[in-house]
Amino acid sequence: MDNKDARIADYFEFIAGTSTGGLMTAMLTTPNAEKRPTFAAKDIVKFYLEKSPLIFHQTTEQDEEDELFDDEAAIKSVLDEARNQIQQYSYEMR
Repeated sequence: MDNKDARIADYFEFIAGTSTGGLMTAMLTTPNAEKRPTFAAKDIVKFYLEKSPLIFHQTTEQDEEDELFDDEAAIKSVLDEARNQIQQYSYEMR
């Protein structure tokens, strides 16, 4: 990307998601006092790992091996793919 201060919200007029996607969408689009997104994509991993157990309560017992996105590498992989798609889109729009 050409602008190091650019955020995903700068490239899209509408972003939506459900569950984890909704949480990520809110983090990427909620404005701060300067009317810029409060969080960068890189901030999501730490927030999600720390806060998701409080947000997404387990209603049934699960094995430790069966937890979705309990692995920081998995979350980073999803964010890396999103970043790659945005960069590809930006390149194609030139």
